[in-house]
Amino acid sequence: MSQSAQQRKQAKPRTPKKDASRSAPGATASVPAQPAPALSPRAAAFRARRGGSTTQTTTFTLSRAQEMMYIRDDLRRLIYVAGGLLILMLVILFLIER
Repeated sequence: MSQSAQQRKQAKPRTPKKDASRSAPGATASVPAQPAPALSPRAAAFRARRGGSTTQTTTFTLSRAQEMMYIRDDLRRLIYVAGGLLILMLVILFLIER
């Protein structure tokens, strides 16, 4: 058995996957909320750039017609790219044979 596996076996048992701070719907929670862990300056800057967990996500909805238009445009672009690559491969094939 590897050394890391032995250390894991000797360590204290894992906590249950269910959130211990949650309680039954009618019961009051007696566990105080834990403060957020302190972040390193680099992590704090990264979270500030990304907006952190305080930013709200906005929903973007499309009508069915708009969604089909985007799909058709994407498929058309894929066909153009695939056709261009096929033509390029055929040109390269004829150039290599000579």
